[in-house]
Amino acid sequence: MSRFHDYSLNNTLLIAFQKPDATLVAGYTTWKNQFGRQVQKGQKAIRILAPTQYKQKIEREKLDPITHLPMKDKDGKPVTETQEVLRPAFKVVSVFDVSQTEGREIPTLGVDELSGEVRDFFEALKRVCPVPIELTEIEGGAKGYFHLQENRIAIQKDMSQLQTAKTAVHEMAHQKLHS
Repeated sequence: MSRFHDYSLNNTLLIAFQKPDATLVAGYTTWKNQFGRQVQKGQKAIRILAPTQYKQKIEREKLDPITHLPMKDKDGKPVTETQEVLRPAFKVVSVFDVSQTEGREIPTLGVDELSGEVRDFFEALKRVCPVPIELTEIEGGAKGYFHLQENRIAIQKDMSQLQTAKTAVHEMAHQKLHS
């Protein structure tokens, strides 16, 4: 997952406007060479801006290497030299979402829910926690949260003992950091 590029806000918006359901985005050769995947025939590219540079020749006054002042010729006129400088620019490039490719499986970053028993550990956590911990129904898929204003921890009910204890430790860390 670390091989995927972190896109700028502007490019993230460009991606979202062109393909709102995009999740993992990379260029054609990146899909092919790094992930062993091929862009499916007929897929429409997502166009974003990539930073690049171009060379430009400019005339500059030549500076004395010791005094760093402009050098003068025998008539007192400034001596100039041609220099090549790199200028920042952007170019339009094509990228594709994983849904537009086929090939080798992409490793997932998801975390499997814990299972198992941890007798009395959760009760011990509740006793040492400086704020109340309650098991409740949480909407939206979160397993728990620390409520700063109410100074309490809420944990999704009906999870395994091990997942409940893990979530309690996680939310206790939030409580400690935010207090």
